Amino acid sequence: MNRSRTVRLLVGSLVLLLAFAAACLVIRRLFPFPEIPNVHAKLAYFREHQNDYDTLFVGSSRINHQIIPAMFDQLSQTAGLPTKSFNAGVAGMRPPEDAYFFDQLLAARPQRLRWVFIEVNYIRANIAEELEGTVRAQYWHDGPRLWQMWQRVTYLKPSNKRRTLKKVWGELREPLADFPEHLGLFVREMSNLGKGDFLARQLLHERADWRLTLPEYLGPGLAGWRETGRGEEMIPENRIKFEKERAARLAEPAVHDLGDPVSQENLETMIAKVERLGATPVLIVPPMTGKKAFYPSPERAQKTMLLDFNDIVRFPELYESRHRLDWDHLNTAGAEIFTRLLAEHWIAAVKASAKGR
Repeated sequence: MNRSRTVRLLVGSLVLLLAFAAACLVIRRLFPFPEIPNVHAKLAYFREHQNDYDTLFVGSSRINHQIIPAMFDQLSQTAGLPTKSFNAGVAGMRPPEDAYFFDQLLAARPQRLRWVFIEVNYIRANIAEELEGTVRAQYWHDGPRLWQMWQRVTYLKPSNKRRTLKKVWGELREPLADFPEHLGLFVREMSNLGKGDFLARQLLHERADWRLTLPEYLGPGLAGWRETGRGEEMIPENRIKFEKERAARLAEPAVHDLGDPVSQENLETMIAKVERLGATPVLIVPPMTGKKAFYPSPERAQKTMLLDFNDIVRFPELYESRHRLDWDHLNTAGAEIFTRLLAEHWIAAVKASAKGR
């Protein structure tokens, strides 16, 4: 009798747990996409105009504020390779959030995409301090992204030396410390915790028309590019670090870092989705001054167009202080130069590829 009662209790608990999980997933699907500044505006606008564009730019602020679609389209038109482009870059968007956001863009089933430019970047385990406790930090935490984070924090770099348990723990302790936060965000997102206030506002209050704020987030022509809002000159603190790193890069170029397999896999997944659409992926390494930068694997670089601007010798004008805001970002004048160089190198690569066929 006791054994039978225990079995019934376990089965009942399992059924209850499965029912709860199913209800959470259904509710999550029914929720409107959260109105996260910039993220929501770009996604909602693209979903309504998905077939207006044949070219898409995806990445962080180094894409968001540094590639000007109208200028790119004008240059491509002049070169006989007309495009209609949309800048879907979002400040602070790094892997694997970029892959989740890209999935949401593709859920609109765009039919005309021919080119997708992707900024290459590492998966970083920590949540940016300014995003902690926000919906922006939470919304992309689904099952695949949580699994990627677990793989990332438990990754051990290959070594010829035998590792003791103490050595393994010493290497994993710091990255593993970031995982509980991701697990908590996953639980909150999957169980819809914290969304009651958002839903109440949707149901009980007159909703503001999100289209009214589009110029603020999508910029001129609603093409996705806008100025940084940080002015056009480096502040003194940034200038000191920039000049120091600039001198270091002149003396010693940045290391081409392949990062970890999880970051490479995140990039490969995005590339595969682009190719399944029948579009062509183009990888971008923006101009930065750090001692190392993430690069795709050599095998991937041979198969996919890679436009690398992380070279102070080849592109000195991108590294002039008058064109910068800091070690990672360009001002508007720099964005214009970067857009022109990006278009010119892309046009040259496309034409060279066509001749080689």
